[in-house]
Amino acid sequence: MLQTIYDLATFIGWLWGNITEIFGNVFLPIKFIYTFLRQFFITAFGPPIATTELWTFPSDVLGLFGGIPYFDIIIQGAIIALTLMMCVYIVKSFLKT
Repeated sequence: MLQTIYDLATFIGWLWGNITEIFGNVFLPIKFIYTFLRQFFITAFGPPIATTELWTFPSDVLGLFGGIPYFDIIIQGAIIALTLMMCVYIVKSFLKT
């Protein structure tokens, strides 16, 4: 009987020392969902964030590519061709199995 009381006292002491961590882990998913939704609505309905340019090219590089006639059409054609080749590869791999 005395051993059971000691075990119960040890358990109550452990529970008292770790109660905040237990409640923190229990309510962690609720806190995550609340924080996510709060930040989502703050950024969704807030003013837009100013963007900076990802890269800038010197004027001589822009002049070089600007001097190529129909360069934007050539790039679009290359992208379309690459996309079609990737689609054909994917379809062939699925049909192989």
